[in-house]
Amino acid sequence: MTKRRLTSIHVVLGLMAFVCTAAAAPSQKAGKHCVVKLEQGGAELSLLSAPSSTSREPECYSTFQDAIFFATGGSVLLPANEPFSRQLDILGEEMKSRKDWPDATANSYVAAVDYVHSNYQGLSLVWQSSGPCTLTAWYYANDMPSGWKDVVSSTRGYSDCNRNIIFEHEYQQGARITCTPDCSSLGFMNDTSSSREFRHQCQGHCGNGQCQAACGEPATCSFDCPTCGDGTCGSGENSSNCCQDCGAYCGNGVCQTSCGESEWSCPTDCGSGGSCGNGICEVFQGECASNCSLDCTSGELCQ
Repeated sequence: MTKRRLTSIHVVLGLMAFVCTAAAAPSQKAGKHCVVKLEQGGAELSLLSAPSSTSREPECYSTFQDAIFFATGGSVLLPANEPFSRQLDILGEEMKSRKDWPDATANSYVAAVDYVHSNYQGLSLVWQSSGPCTLTAWYYANDMPSGWKDVVSSTRGYSDCNRNIIFEHEYQQGARITCTPDCSSLGFMNDTSSSREFRHQCQGHCGNGQCQAACGEPATCSFDCPTCGDGTCGSGENSSNCCQDCGAYCGNGVCQTSCGESEWSCPTDCGSGGSCGNGICEVFQGECASNCSLDCTSGELCQ
């Protein structure tokens, strides 16, 4: 065998070995399902000054099951033989029960999964969080990871991240859509995603004008769930329907005797003992300068 033939055989064998090695090695870059870790927000955090949470490349895998297995620290292995819709339900059940596990591993929660097609189809992006969303813990991404800007068409939220928010621009700016927590279609925000935010449904709830029993109201928020007489002028209360909390207002057309109004203190609302406007200051009927300036002068004070 000539030296030239031997060299040619070696080259061919080398190429075959390279091809086999490349085919056997898992390629994360070529994967269809990716995972990226979220930053945790705090009460004093300014998102505009916070560092981007997605500057690093996402970890990508060939199957959705592999991506979830990685995102949950190897604790959730979805059954590949189940329909995909059932796999999503199983993931939801796992994340719901995980928040009660005292030994749950940090960075093993799924806050949400985004999809490039509506109805949770196509390539997926798994948002990994260090824990569930709570009244004090929330998560964010100031931009989208590489290859994921303006491609999301549906999303599902998990781990009590019931306010699953997608923003038009980076750093939580521009138009937004809030999924609670799922959106099978993003509607006007379809393929318009540049940053993300994930919050508990009850975080910052007090003061939104909605009485949310699921968030412990009214016990925790008299403003949203007002009870006349509780000392707080809450949502929907005013001087006309609850002067006990909001104070009486003479001139609102309601004679509020429970708050001290009378025909003498507020004839506008309660009427006057005299006949205001007849040109006679009827002081013995309760008229005076403050309640009937048409008839009485400043020198005629109320009794």
